[in-house]
Amino acid sequence: MILKNMDGIRRRVLSIIGHRLSGYTEASSLCRELLADTLGFMSALCSFISDTNEELTRVGFAESDAWELVSKLIHRMFAEDCYQRRRILAEMLDSTDHASLGVG
Repeated sequence: MILKNMDGIRRRVLSIIGHRLSGYTEASSLCRELLADTLGFMSALCSFISDTNEELTRVGFAESDAWELVSKLIHRMFAEDCYQRRRILAEMLDSTDHASLGVG
């Protein structure tokens, strides 16, 4: 379902970028690049989820058990690993220095 809606999401976000950032060429370019990276990541994540679920069922996991394991993996990636990285980065950033905060 996510993959089926990606093109529409891309079009809507590009429209918002164009509308809100018209006249800000560099900011607009950065947003377009970040959008492309995000959509690429989402495509890879969807493929990982589908491929892993299919592989687990192929090797003998029950459908519900395979999905539960894949769900736990994804939860671990976002709730644990990404959260830890964000926390570490937040500790290193100085919220009073806007230039370095933007770069960070």
